[in-house]
Amino acid sequence: MSKSFFLIPILAIFFSLSGEAKDNLPLSMNNTAHKGWDVLDKPIRRAHWVWQKVHLSANDVQKKYLDFYQNKSISDVYLYIGNWQTSTNLPLKAELDDQEKLATFISKANARGIKVWGLYYLWESYLDANGKRIKTLNYMGDVSAKEHIRVGRTIAKAVGKFNQKYPDAGLHGIQNDQEPKVAPFFIPLIEYHQALFEEAKPWNARLLKQGARPFKSSAAYRNQWLVRDFVSYEGKKAPLAYHLLKVTHQAALMNYNNNVNGFITMGEKYLQLADSLPGEQTIVIGIETAPLRGMWPGAENETYAEIIAAENDTNRFNKFEADMDKAEHIFKQYKSYERLAIHSGNYIKAWFDGHDIADITSAPSDTVFVDLSIDQSPSATKTLTPNGLSNINGLL
Repeated sequence: MSKSFFLIPILAIFFSLSGEAKDNLPLSMNNTAHKGWDVLDKPIRRAHWVWQKVHLSANDVQKKYLDFYQNKSISDVYLYIGNWQTSTNLPLKAELDDQEKLATFISKANARGIKVWGLYYLWESYLDANGKRIKTLNYMGDVSAKEHIRVGRTIAKAVGKFNQKYPDAGLHGIQNDQEPKVAPFFIPLIEYHQALFEEAKPWNARLLKQGARPFKSSAAYRNQWLVRDFVSYEGKKAPLAYHLLKVTHQAALMNYNNNVNGFITMGEKYLQLADSLPGEQTIVIGIETAPLRGMWPGAENETYAEIIAAENDTNRFNKFEADMDKAEHIFKQYKSYERLAIHSGNYIKAWFDGHDIADITSAPSDTVFVDLSIDQSPSATKTLTPNGLSNINGLL
């Protein structure tokens, strides 16, 4: 038998593979962004939690953050702006801190198609009966005196006043990261969000009438709030997540799991719930990238940190991106799905050999930036844009 006889099928296979559409290759082979300023262009844009007050940073640091976001398909930023407990302006004057600097940063972000959400805590600690300070998320103020309800209304008022003062540079939303774990604080958490939700309605009507930006209410959600923690509220016993979704515009699910099948299963449970409810609640699904090993039993299974660290400059983020592509292929079939959100600073370090963003070199002149105004999210038409809302149902 001639050599050419063997060569023909081999060549046929080669040309078949070389002409195969990129989307048909194994997902891990689709990723071409591994380090530094490699562009990551994802059709459904992403969100990122940042626990630094970037708006108070030097201008060159702010630019690095914004360059990074536009280079990595990040359209929404949950920017830490403080907490109720330590702010002097919020309780006394119903005003946000550092307003001018915050508005300036928002303007810079909006010019790139990046939306800024105010990320905040309520209480990080309290004094017990012996005067000892206890640090915990299991606290909602003086519940007997309805402090949590007053706080919800005050924060909504503060954001409304800020957006009114800076009509072209307002927050697109605010996100509460108070995540109580025990039952006595579940109803106060619902009441807090309901108070904020109701106070936001007249403010949003006023802001729209005045040509200013309305704002959404978001909250961090735990997996257990859907599958374990049931609450009787307003005559209905249901998962805590059910009650909260009725009084928040957006749920940011802390779906921390580096097993992609478990990640998908829990994400779908929340999306199915949101799709079943009236209104236009959206679900953002969070992924962890911080190193957690040793913090609690099994913590390393809640993050992609070790998986990413084990890769190199030729395959870094391949597993992460393959898993996220697989999950998002399913998630995007739900109308309530908005986007993936990445937590948090370690994600940036992983791109730059472990360096903080303040210490890296600026983006080179040939850096590729994506057009963040193009977004294939199922909720894109419900997303606040720099020019206002394309769909205001549920905000008023």
